[in-house]
Amino acid sequence: MASSSSRLKSATVAAATAAGIVSTNTTRTPTKKEFNINFTGDVMLGRLIDQLFPVHVHNPDDQSHAQSFIARHAQQLQNYSPASPWGSTLPLFTDDSDLNIINLETSVTTNRDPWPGKAFNYRMHPANAPAILGAAKIDFASLANNHTLDFGPEGLIETAWTLKNGDGDGARIGIGGAGENTLEAISPAILELPRSISQRGVKQGGRPVALSAENMKERAGKHLVHVYAASDHPRVWSAVPTFHLIDYSEKSKAHLKRVIEKYSFPSPITAEQRSSESSGSSPKPSDVSNEPQQQPSLKIFSIHWGPNYSWHPAEEIRSMAHFLIFDCGIDIVHGHSSHHIQGVECPAPGKLIIYGCGDFVDDYAVHDDYRNDLGAVYRVVVREEDREESGNARRRVMPVRLEIFPTRIHLFQAQLLDSEKDADHKWVVGRIKELTDALMGTGYGRSIYKKSIVRPELGPRGQIMVDLKSEVIQVSSEPVNRRLKAEEESDSEVSDEEDSSDGNLPFPHEKRFPDLMIFSLVGPQHGRIYYACVADNLDVVIRQSPLYSFEKRNENLLSLVSSFLLSQPLREDILLRRLTIETGQIL
Repeated sequence: MASSSSRLKSATVAAATAAGIVSTNTTRTPTKKEFNINFTGDVMLGRLIDQLFPVHVHNPDDQSHAQSFIARHAQQLQNYSPASPWGSTLPLFTDDSDLNIINLETSVTTNRDPWPGKAFNYRMHPANAPAILGAAKIDFASLANNHTLDFGPEGLIETAWTLKNGDGDGARIGIGGAGENTLEAISPAILELPRSISQRGVKQGGRPVALSAENMKERAGKHLVHVYAASDHPRVWSAVPTFHLIDYSEKSKAHLKRVIEKYSFPSPITAEQRSSESSGSSPKPSDVSNEPQQQPSLKIFSIHWGPNYSWHPAEEIRSMAHFLIFDCGIDIVHGHSSHHIQGVECPAPGKLIIYGCGDFVDDYAVHDDYRNDLGAVYRVVVREEDREESGNARRRVMPVRLEIFPTRIHLFQAQLLDSEKDADHKWVVGRIKELTDALMGTGYGRSIYKKSIVRPELGPRGQIMVDLKSEVIQVSSEPVNRRLKAEEESDSEVSDEEDSSDGNLPFPHEKRFPDLMIFSLVGPQHGRIYYACVADNLDVVIRQSPLYSFEKRNENLLSLVSSFLLSQPLREDILLRRLTIETGQIL
């Protein structure tokens, strides 16, 4: 007779197949080429940091504060240069990285008219931005955040123009999420992997352009990476058509899916068409040529979301993240805004959600509890995937590992932490693991792993190692039409289960899965997992996390589990005796 453990696995596979399962084969091919892509959180170069340079925007108060720091720390700040903000992290960006992506949280302008009624307005001089970003070989800067419009639409236009045109030496920065026109705000920046010397030809100001046959041949061995960006705040900026503001409504999700699907099969956009978008209107399908273009090998979405100082992402944020991954085909969600680190999630093999990268460099006071001075360089290692493996004709690269290098902001510089001597390094490691493991057992689209995706051992340079190709089942809330289809299919599968005499269910994709099974209370399809377990005389424990709340708070928890999980009352004589409910625990 099959053991309880194996029967639980079989029963869970039966139910979970209908509920939306992703399974993985962890076989690795070491000969395939790998690339490194670096991500950071908030890079805030305005205010005091700008005042440390010989050329800076005029602000007597900021200049006075900056001079006070210089007087107290002359040795460290007297020769502050474009490379200084990156501190000891600079080699991570310049020596062995193939792409560098940041959230640039400041306006780059000499405009002196701040957005009215805003508490904090940040800006830096346009003379400084290209040199600072060029020092770290930054390829893309998200402008979708709550500071790029601090000096109005005029300041945003100057910001976008400055980054796109570089420093005169050929260095140009791709932008997204905001820009000189609506097309620039919503369409993806298109980068090459590995990067070209200047990234010219594939993008013009971060937008897709037509390539000659000669250029196409030259780039035949490269991958195209699409990078989108958006922000969920400030809501008052919804009146600015050149700022990509979203919310968590179905309308906003439909907009994102439409945009991403459109540019997943890119066609060239001419300079004339881009300039015609200055009115802020969205591009029409007729504006784009039908000439075929190379499809993206990797799609990234950089998003500024959620409140400041909150360890755990809200349900609406997790729902949006999973929507971008499963419905829009995004490979990496690059989240930022909270001012401190948050957890990461691997919702499916080769997919990554970084909920909050934290602050990378700024002039902020330190919050004792949230430690906004502690951040990280998030390095995603991606590996080339064969056409046969990807299941279609496009060449892909697949995220296989995340390496997190803990950092601390000190005197307006980002410094790598010593894993052996610095207690803050241990703090970051502990928080990342705790917050990441918590995401495995709470909220939307719960991910089930054989073990924690955060490795117990550190990497050779003290970096946190996160596996993105672990054995994983992913049970997620799906759109209604897919969910109904899954439920219909599972009805016949449950019948098959009843006809099975030995308890080993006849599913063609059945594999060995982890002993620990956790599932979300998100709909009746997950009730089948419970039914399958109880039918096999297995005890079931449902732990309600304090991070998860039901809509109707005044109802009895058992009644809620009954109606919410099974969509019908529990038959106490058969089912209730095998159910245990524990509250206040984080899985």
